[in-house]
Amino acid sequence: MGGTFDEARTRAVARELLLEVDLERATERAVRDEVRERLRARASEAGETTLDVDANVISDEIDQFLSQSTPVKRARERGDDDGDDVGGYVAAVEAVEAKRAKMTEDDATPPSPAVAESRVLAALRALGEDGGCAKTIAEFLKRDKGAVNKILYAAKGRGLARCAESERGAPRWFIADGCDGGESTVPARAATSSMTPQTSAKTNELATSPRSDAVENEVVALSATKRVTVRKWNNATLVDFREYYQKGGEGPYFPGKKGISLSLPQWKVLRENIDKIEPAIETCDGSGAEVLVCEMSKMRRCSVSKYKGAVLLNIREYYEKNGQILPGFKGTALSKDAAMRLVVTAAKIDERLASLV
Repeated sequence: MGGTFDEARTRAVARELLLEVDLERATERAVRDEVRERLRARASEAGETTLDVDANVISDEIDQFLSQSTPVKRARERGDDDGDDVGGYVAAVEAVEAKRAKMTEDDATPPSPAVAESRVLAALRALGEDGGCAKTIAEFLKRDKGAVNKILYAAKGRGLARCAESERGAPRWFIADGCDGGESTVPARAATSSMTPQTSAKTNELATSPRSDAVENEVVALSATKRVTVRKWNNATLVDFREYYQKGGEGPYFPGKKGISLSLPQWKVLRENIDKIEPAIETCDGSGAEVLVCEMSKMRRCSVSKYKGAVLLNIREYYEKNGQILPGFKGTALSKDAAMRLVVTAAKIDERLASLV
């Protein structure tokens, strides 16, 4: 790439690209690599010869951005002017931070182990499917990171929390699927690739049995925060895959902005291909390559991919940019357990749809 480099322009484009990166999921190194790669693509596609993709100013700009951006601020920066794309994540993080603000820093009496665990699980539950590392949770709760780590591993041993190991950076923690974060909760064990008729029936029962925290029009609970609902809107029948959150980490669940609504024809396409999901998960888990399950419409797809070692079922809307098909904001990513719950409970969704048609 020839020409004279423009430092100000390079910084400006780097800042613009930083807002497009999923900072909540990526490690710092991954952020740096992705921004440089996007800069390189931008320079090549747009012919911007003034961008210096190898300049130290990029690292400096990233350092400044990360140091000045809290999770809430970063989420807001990625959203629209009215914050619509922030949705439940911001509300959840703000709820955790509000709880943290109520805790006095000079409290001389440390919480009992049970209380400490409940606070850590409440933080995990509020962070939802994005989860968080021990450091993030410790900062939220203003507690020692080592103590939080011990609580997390103890909770994992009891089936209340799970973690995704990372080759780069600290493990990321999540509330266990089917666990609402309470001290006495026994998580619902979802089916695996070796599912038997007995485990299939159990998973179906756990996902569709009446729940005290069920949301409006709920048919299936794929996890504590991800639900499938069916509704009529004007003359259309919709199957909604949506993430929900609790204000303050407790009480009723409210719909967040993360999710996607499938029309009846789109659901029928997914339903016809539902048996392809389990083989796709096994293939992706073994090879690491993305596997297409089906195309529900020209720009809506169901696929299985691997992210940081975790296999995810993606039901997402895409868009075209510069000849490339890219994932959009509308959609959901389901864990293997949640995906298998969808497979074994699809008939329940059909039954609810039949009652509305």
